[in-house]
Amino acid sequence: MPIVSLFKNTTLLYLKAWFIITFFPVLSFSQTVKIKGEFISKGEQYIYLSYFGEKGTVIDSAKVVDEKFIFITDESVDRKFSLSYDNKVFYTFFYSKPVTYVQLKRNVKDSFIKNPSLDQADYMQHEKYLDLLRKQLKNVRQEYNKLYDVYRIEKDTVLRSRYHEILKRLSIEIDSIEEKRIDYEFEYFENNSLSLSSVESLELLLKRKYGRNRFREFRRIYQRFDIAIKKSVQGRRLDEMLRIIEAYHDSPMAKDFSGTDFHEKLFSLSNLRGKSCVLIDFWASWCVPCREDYPSLKEIYKRHQGNVEIVSISIDKNLRNWRDAVVEEDTEWTHISVEANNLMDVRRDYLIISIPVKILIDKNGKIVKRWEGAVDNFVQDFEDVLMKL
Repeated sequence: MPIVSLFKNTTLLYLKAWFIITFFPVLSFSQTVKIKGEFISKGEQYIYLSYFGEKGTVIDSAKVVDEKFIFITDESVDRKFSLSYDNKVFYTFFYSKPVTYVQLKRNVKDSFIKNPSLDQADYMQHEKYLDLLRKQLKNVRQEYNKLYDVYRIEKDTVLRSRYHEILKRLSIEIDSIEEKRIDYEFEYFENNSLSLSSVESLELLLKRKYGRNRFREFRRIYQRFDIAIKKSVQGRRLDEMLRIIEAYHDSPMAKDFSGTDFHEKLFSLSNLRGKSCVLIDFWASWCVPCREDYPSLKEIYKRHQGNVEIVSISIDKNLRNWRDAVVEEDTEWTHISVEANNLMDVRRDYLIISIPVKILIDKNGKIVKRWEGAVDNFVQDFEDVLMKL
């Protein structure tokens, strides 16, 4: 290559580098975020910042000076940060570039971002859209929980029967509001721009049984996201959850698992295939509705012993609590611990996000029925399903 041509090419290269560094420094090299906030403190006060970095959770702190604080930190992998004070109040938001201005209030619900990003604006609009429905749901749930506490300790059979009927009515009302909430959510997503906030809202819905029952509608909404959102942390997480749910429904056969039971005996679900139906009971020692289902499970086991095997799978992290609960319940069927056998795949394969969950498997290993949460007339429903097998 001629020397003059080489000189020209080298000079152009340096000019291009200078141009990028001079006019696009943030775009090319900066990965920091600045958060400026205002907070009326009482005496010396520190604000704590937390977020997910590439290597895990990051926590930082800043002192409030003249009712102001500032953080200069790395970007979070999910574009979200949480501010807290007194180690108990958290305000979570999507950050703005290059600076986020936060008005942090002692009543965290009154806090706000002065220059909200598209994601934050969508989040705020979405919350406002669902506010009335959420208040209705909260009121009915509070009424249900308050009456349920009374029902649990009531000894009078007449009063218990009366309370039970009211609880059934409230449960139906909760189901109705939950279904309406999903309709509202889908309507919102159809009529508004989609952002990272939308992805997180879909994920939260999908974790609830009301959402999982309509999972195919979620996939249609997911397909509308642009490539950048699909490749985000939230987008990949939602896609993975949808894939797991789709796999569960597309294959009706129960996934095999094995481990040692409460008595240190080897157990494998596949060993029961062709011999009996199996009722899997996902529970935990601390789960009150789970424990209250045990009389019903004992009734089923006694009535169908030899034809139906019950396998209780505990998600307890504390193995001592699990063992104490098994002894206390005094049952004859198989008990297995997820923690003791490292069976996290079982929770994924059977979509165990909340408990109690009961799953009936026929003799051929096919899942025929699933019950989630506290179910009225569970025994009768179980009998009706079993009779058809």
